[in-house]
Amino acid sequence: IVLINSLADKQAPLKKLLTSCASRAPSLAAGKYLSGGKRIVLQPYGADWLRHRRAFSMLLTKDKVKTQWAKALRFEALTMVERIVAASSCSSSPSPSTKTGQERPCIVDEVSRFTASSVLQIAYGLRATTPTDPVLQELETVSRNIGSAFTPGKYWADNFPLLDLIPAFCAPWKKRLTAHHEIESSLFSRLLQSVEQRLSLADASDPSAGQDGKFKLQNSPRDDRAAREEVAYLAAGLFEAGTETTAMTINTFLLAAACYPEMTRKAQDEIDQVVLNKKQSIENHWQSWGSDDSHTVPTFEDLEQMPYLAAIVRETLRLTPTGSSGVGHTPTTGRPLSCDLVAEREKRRETQRLTVAPGVTVLANIYGLHHDQEAFPDPWRFYPGRWLHRGRSHGHEPAHTSLDHTYANLSFGFGKRICPGGTLASYSLSMALCLLLWCFDF
Repeated sequence: IVLINSLADKQAPLKKLLTSCASRAPSLAAGKYLSGGKRIVLQPYGADWLRHRRAFSMLLTKDKVKTQWAKALRFEALTMVERIVAASSCSSSPSPSTKTGQERPCIVDEVSRFTASSVLQIAYGLRATTPTDPVLQELETVSRNIGSAFTPGKYWADNFPLLDLIPAFCAPWKKRLTAHHEIESSLFSRLLQSVEQRLSLADASDPSAGQDGKFKLQNSPRDDRAAREEVAYLAAGLFEAGTETTAMTINTFLLAAACYPEMTRKAQDEIDQVVLNKKQSIENHWQSWGSDDSHTVPTFEDLEQMPYLAAIVRETLRLTPTGSSGVGHTPTTGRPLSCDLVAEREKRRETQRLTVAPGVTVLANIYGLHHDQEAFPDPWRFYPGRWLHRGRSHGHEPAHTSLDHTYANLSFGFGKRICPGGTLASYSLSMALCLLLWCFDF
C-alpha cells in the first residue's frame, strides 16, 4: 500500500502519477458477491467502467444540474427548513424514525430526508415525504449491508483471495453476501421498473435517471437481464453516493454554526444583503412581487453573489471529509509507474523515486491532507476566510461565485476516479446551507 500524505505544488510529478492510477483492487466481498461486479465505485478500469462513467457524466453535467435538477434541490431544501420549523414545536417528542427507543433530534432526520429525497427525484422521479418512507427504509438496509461489506478485516477473502476457491456450501460468508445481493438487486429492479412504467404513461417526460439511462435499454433486448441490472445499479449508485455523505457534511456545518457565531452572523449579513439588493432592484423596475417566492427566498442565482457562503461550503468539506482515505486506487496499466519526488531535509533538497507496481493500492490520506499545516495554516480552526483569496484576479473579486466545489479539495476524490456527482453535491450543499442560515439563528 502507498499512502499519499502530500500533494503540494512541488510534487506535480506525483499528481501526474495519480492520474494513471484509475483502477481498483479486486474486492471479493463488496465487489464480486454483494454487488455482482455492477457497482461503479468498485469496478476496475475498463470498458464497463468507462461506459458507466460516461452515463453518469451525461446525467450530472453542470448544465443539467443548473437547468434540470436545481428546482428539485431547492424545493427539497425549502421543505427541509419548513419541516424543521414545524418539528421545533414538538422537539420533546421522540423521533418517529428511531428504532432503538433512543431519541434523536428531528433536525438529523430531516437533513437525511432532504438529501435522500433530492437524489431520489433525480434517480427515480420519486420523493421521500417523511424520514420513515418505505423506500428509504429499504435503501437504508442496503446501505448497512454495503457498510458491513466494506468493514476492513471483516472478510478474510479480501486479504487472502485463495479463500474464494472454497465452495459456497463451505463458506457461509458467500451465502450471506449472495443473499444480500439478491435483496438489493430486487429492490433496484423494482425502482427501475417503476420509472419505466411512468415513462410509458407520460410519453418519456418523467425527469429521472431512467430517462437518461434509457439509451442502454433501447440498445439491448428487453429480456436482457444483465443490461437491465446495469441500469438499475447505475441509478442506485447515484443514491448511494449522494445521500449520507451530503447529510454528514450538513450536520458538520450545523455544529460549526453553533460553535462559531461570528461566522454565522457574517454569512447571514451576506445573504440578507443579496436578497435586499434583489428586492430594491425589483421595486425600482416597478415589477410585481406576485406569488413567486424567488423574490424573497434565496435562489441559485443569488448564491452566485455569495462568496462567503461558498467559502463556508469549502471549509466544511475540508475540515471533516466524509471519507478519511476514500477508496484505494491501483495502476491502470499492467506496468510499474514511477515518479521522482523532492524532499526537504535539513535544508537540503533530496530526490526520491517512487515506484507503484501493478496491483499496489494507492490511498490518499484525505483527512491528513486537509489538515496539512503548509497548505492550510491553523488547520483545526473553522475559518472560511482562507478560501476567499482564491479565484481573485489582480485584487478584484470574480463577477460570479462558482457553486461547483468538486476540485476545491479532495473531498470528492482525485484523478480519473473523482466523484462524477461533485457538481450536484456542491449545488445541494450550497442551497441547504444558505436556507438554514437564512431561516434560523444559531
